[in-house]
Amino acid sequence: MKKSDEVIIKIVDTFDEASKIYYNEAIDEEKDNTSVTNYNIQISRTNYYECLIEMIDYYLGNKELNISEDALNKIDELFSSLDDVLCNHMLTNEEMRRALLLLDINGFKHLNYPLDYITPDVVSVICNHLIQSVYNKEITILDFNFGVGNLAFYIANNLKQEVKLIGIENHSLLVNVSAHKADMMERELVLYHQDALECIPNSIDVVVSDIATHDYENPNYHSSLYDQNVRYFPYLAIERYLELDNNPLYIYIIDNNFFEKEGSNKFKELIKDKAKIISLVALPENFFIDKQNAKSLLIMKKSNDGANQTNSEVFVLPQIDQKDAFMKTIDSIVKVIKKEMNN
Repeated sequence: MKKSDEVIIKIVDTFDEASKIYYNEAIDEEKDNTSVTNYNIQISRTNYYECLIEMIDYYLGNKELNISEDALNKIDELFSSLDDVLCNHMLTNEEMRRALLLLDINGFKHLNYPLDYITPDVVSVICNHLIQSVYNKEITILDFNFGVGNLAFYIANNLKQEVKLIGIENHSLLVNVSAHKADMMERELVLYHQDALECIPNSIDVVVSDIATHDYENPNYHSSLYDQNVRYFPYLAIERYLELDNNPLYIYIIDNNFFEKEGSNKFKELIKDKAKIISLVALPENFFIDKQNAKSLLIMKKSNDGANQTNSEVFVLPQIDQKDAFMKTIDSIVKVIKKEMNN
């Protein structure tokens, strides 16, 4: 096992065990009305993520813990042991991200959140490669469906240039988790806790997002599509972010039935008038936990010349074990993107 993998496991085990100790301290038998005090039983007063956040705050020196002396000593011993390991290893942001991803998986399991809400690393690798092929300067990246930030953090950690990272997320727990993950990575992050359709940052170079797939209802919201009774959130989000003040590259991770949703004809008309679909890339099914949830990349730019999706390039990405065919297809996608973004 590589030294970096050993360190990652040490981080995960330390914060997982510390969170369990803190969780057990937070249980009040009378209030929680249960004799089972473990993570297999979800209670309303606390959860794995909330305990993990408390442990991160304590580890970073941001707060004290109001728990028993015995529990505090055990947590201090865990963190002291971790510090001994980290003193002998130059930890990278990417190694910390990988550790935090494993803790995210624990958090999702304990809250019964679907794991496919977390963008797979292999998809993040492809997005990172496509962005790197277009830009060699400092850039600002926006993910308006930030979640726990796995997609955005991977890209920010692995691009060669400096990255300003901006996120938007309306789920308060996930906002808190992502902010603490950024602190652990010492990664600067501007994170807005609000509705993604009500916030438009300026001067964005790349929009990359694994778009949530739900119907959006907000009586106070108005747009061309919404006022035509289109409710599919990805259509509305893409429409909204075409209002950005410059000409960013858009990389969206979409469901394979994206163009079959109610309102698709109206969405296609919008794209014809305001955008150009550079490429549609079908991703291999084995990238995803459930093959039925396989996704594609929708790569776009703004346009006002009437270009439509019939002129876009369509690719089917081979399985990653077909290395030569896989890389050849990636190279073809890169060429198409560079050509379009330079026009």
